[in-house]
Amino acid sequence: MENEKGILSLQVILAIIFAWIPPLIVWLTQKDFSPEGKDFVVRTLNFEIILFLISVLINFIPILGLLINVGVFVFNLIVCIQASQAVNSGRPYRFPIDVQLIK
Repeated sequence: MENEKGILSLQVILAIIFAWIPPLIVWLTQKDFSPEGKDFVVRTLNFEIILFLISVLINFIPILGLLINVGVFVFNLIVCIQASQAVNSGRPYRFPIDVQLIK
């Protein structure tokens, strides 16, 4: 269980920099997680994919896009830190943007 918490926490922290790639790797490789752990990985992956799509699409607006992307990065930073703390303490965490792209 502690190993699972560590991996879940690490994939959320790495998602701050590498977006959806760490949650995707964990989702594809860690099939022996508890149902709660699998659900958390899927929710993290969905959240990061949505933020990535927002960042890519907003880049088509020249100056305003840069400012919005900075805001998206700060939002992602805060949410990922909160999610990591929740995982380490054993509490469930619901991401603010919860669109089910992957189930």
